[in-house]
Amino acid sequence: MATTSFVGRERELGEGRRILREHRLLTLVGTGGVGKTRLAVRLGEEVARSFPAGVWLIDLAPFDAASLGGGEGIGRAVSTALGTAPPVDALLVLDTCEHVLEACAEFTTGLLTLAPDTRIVSTSRQPLGVLGEHVLDVPPLSTPDPSTSSPRAVEGSDAVRLFVDRAGSAVPGFSLTRDTAATVAEICARLGGLPLAIELAATRLRALSLSELLGRLDDQHRLLTVGSRVAHPRQRSLTALDDWSLALCTPPERELWARLSVFTGGFDLTAAESVCTGAGIAAPDVLDLLAGLVEKSVVIRVGDHYALPEPTRQYGAGRLSDDRNYRQRHAEHFAALGRRLTRQLHAEGIPAVHATVRREHDNLAAAAAHLTGQPGHEDDVLGLGTLLYLVPVRPEASGPRLREALRNCPAPTRARANALWAASVRALAAGLEDDTTQECRWIVRGLGDQVTAAYVAECDALRAAASGDLATALDLLADALPAHAGDRFGLRQCARITAVLAWQADDGRALRRVTSWIDRDEPANDACRRPLRSVLAGLERLRDHTTDQAEELFGRALAELRDSGEAWWIAVCFDGLVQSACARRDYTRAARLLGCARTLRHRLGVRGPFVGGGLDPHDTVAADLRRFLGDERFSAAVRSGEELDHAVDCATGAPDPAASAHQPRLTPREHEVAELISDGLTNQAIGEVLGISRRTVETHVEHVMAKLGFTRRARIAAWFTSGHPDVPRPRRRSARGS
Repeated sequence: MATTSFVGRERELGEGRRILREHRLLTLVGTGGVGKTRLAVRLGEEVARSFPAGVWLIDLAPFDAASLGGGEGIGRAVSTALGTAPPVDALLVLDTCEHVLEACAEFTTGLLTLAPDTRIVSTSRQPLGVLGEHVLDVPPLSTPDPSTSSPRAVEGSDAVRLFVDRAGSAVPGFSLTRDTAATVAEICARLGGLPLAIELAATRLRALSLSELLGRLDDQHRLLTVGSRVAHPRQRSLTALDDWSLALCTPPERELWARLSVFTGGFDLTAAESVCTGAGIAAPDVLDLLAGLVEKSVVIRVGDHYALPEPTRQYGAGRLSDDRNYRQRHAEHFAALGRRLTRQLHAEGIPAVHATVRREHDNLAAAAAHLTGQPGHEDDVLGLGTLLYLVPVRPEASGPRLREALRNCPAPTRARANALWAASVRALAAGLEDDTTQECRWIVRGLGDQVTAAYVAECDALRAAASGDLATALDLLADALPAHAGDRFGLRQCARITAVLAWQADDGRALRRVTSWIDRDEPANDACRRPLRSVLAGLERLRDHTTDQAEELFGRALAELRDSGEAWWIAVCFDGLVQSACARRDYTRAARLLGCARTLRHRLGVRGPFVGGGLDPHDTVAADLRRFLGDERFSAAVRSGEELDHAVDCATGAPDPAASAHQPRLTPREHEVAELISDGLTNQAIGEVLGISRRTVETHVEHVMAKLGFTRRARIAAWFTSGHPDVPRPRRRSARGS
C-alpha cells in the first residue's frame, strides 16, 4: 500500500484498465523514475475486484540474469515471493523486468499458456517482445507552458500538483501562490516532469528556498541525491537511476547518449545524424542506435521528435569526452536552421515557422550563446537573436538575448541592421524609449537596402504616433508598404500597425487601404488571409458602432489565429473585444477580456499600453470599468481573465467542455444557419440564402444558442470556425501491441 498520495495518470490508468479487460499481458514502459511501479500498483488496486486470487507484486530488481537462468528462475522467484505457485486467476505485477528481459519473456509466455485466467502487468524500460504483449508508454508528467505564471493555470499540470503535494510534506504549509507559481512551473519544466526528480527536489525545500532550488538545477545529479531510505538503491538518487539505465546500453548506445546531451529541448533524426556522427558512429548507424535508446526508454520519442529527460541529458553530458567539438557542431547546425527559418519567416509569415521555432527554441538559443564571441559567426548570433525576437515564443527571454547580441556584434552589417529595427519596432510599439533607429538608418543608407529602409520607416511612424501625429505616421506607413512586396512578415506588421493607427485616427480610408493590401498581397489559400480581413472588418464595425458584428468578427479571427503564432494580431483581437464589450455595456466581460489582454501583453514583454498593437490605452479602459463595476467586482473579473489558461476560449465564448458534453446535436437546418453566421451573414441575408423568413432565422439562432449554452449570437461564429464539435471528446493515445 502506497504511503503517499497518487497524482495524475488518469489517461494511463484508463487505458491500462481497458487493456486488462481485453488482453492478458500489459507492459508499462517508460524511462527510469517516471513512476511505472507506482502506476502498476495503483492499477492493480483499481482492478483488484476482478481477480479472486488477488493482485501480487514481485520485485525483480534484486535478481540478475545469471542467477535466474531463464523463465524457470523467474517462476521460482515468483513462487518464493508468493509462498506458493502463482494462482490461476490472479493478476501478477512483475516489477523491473528490463535487466532480465529474456527470462521474463520466457516466463510470461509459459504462464499465460498454462493459466488462461491469469493476467500479467510488467514494468520495464523496454518491452518484453513477446506475442500478445500490449505496451502502454508511461511518459513524464505534464509540465506547464513556460510562459504561464498564474496559479490556476500552473496547477493544472500534474508535475506541479506532485511537486506541491510532496513539498507540503517536506515543508508544512507550503502552497502555490501568485508569487511562487512561475518558479514552481520552471522547476518542474527543468526536471522534465520526471516524478522521481520532482520528489527528490521537493525534499530539498527543507534546506533551500524555491529560487535557490531553481538556481541549482544545472547539476541535478549532485543536488538530487537524498531519497527514501527504504527505496531500492537505484531509486535513491538520479545518478543511481541513470547508472542502472547505462548498464542496459551497448557501448555505441552509451556514446550516442553522451553526444545527444548537447541538444536542449529535443532533436529530430536529421539533427542527430548531422551533429553526432564521427569517431566510431557513422551516419547510417544513428537510426539503429537511436532506436535502441528509445527501446530502453533512455530517449523519449514524440512523433518525429526525440528528447532526453533533463536529468538523463545532464548525466550524458557528464560522460561526453569531446564536449567542445559536438557543441560546436550543434551550434552550426542550428545556426543554419535559423537562417532557413528567417528566410521562410519573411517569405511566408510567422505561422509558417512558429511551430518549428517553438519546438527548437532552446536549441536555437543555445546555438546563439555558444557562437557569441566566435569570429565569423557574428551574423549568426544576430540572426538567431532577431528570429527569436520576432517569433514570440519566449518573449521574456528574447529581449535581453537580442540586446546582448547587439552589444557583442557591433559591425555595421545587414544582420545588425535587421536586429536594430526589430529592437526598435518592439520598443516603440511598447511605448518604451528607443535609441537604435538612428544607427539602423545609417547602416541602411550605406547598404542601399530598401526592405530594411521600410522597417526604419515603420519605426519613424511609431515615433510620430507616440507624439500624437497620426497623419504623418499613416503617410510613412503608406510609403513603406510597397517595399514589403514578397515579404509576408513585413506586410503583416505594416498592415497591423497601419490598421490600429487608422482606427485611432478614425481614418476609414486608411483602414480600407490596408484591406486592399491584404487582398492584393496575401495568397487566396493562405490560412491567415480570412482572419486578418476579419480583424480589419471588425475595426470598421467599431468605427460605425455596429458592435455585435465587430465582436463576431474579432471572435472569429481569434479562433482562427489561436495556433498561428500571430500574437500581435491576437492582441488586436483582444483589444477589439474589450472595446465591443464596453460598447455593449457588458462590463464584467470587458474586465475579464482586459485581464486576458494584459496576460498576453505581459507574455509579449509589453509593460504598458502600446500604440502598435492596442486600440486604447488600457489604463483609460480600466479606469472606466472600475468606475462602472466597483473595485471589488472589477479586480475579481480582471484576475479571472489573467488566470485563464485558455484565454481564447474566454474571448470567443467557447463552451466549457464539461458542460457541453451532453449538449443535443444541431439539426441540419440549425447547422446551416450556424455556418452562414460564421460567414458573416446577417439574419436577413441568411433568410434570403435559405429561402425562409427573418423571423424563422431568428428562431433557429435562438435554438442554436440555447443548445450550445451561448448568450450572444457572436459566439456561434467562433464556435463553428473552431471546428463546431457537437460532442467534444478527449483525445486518447492507443497503446502499442501485437
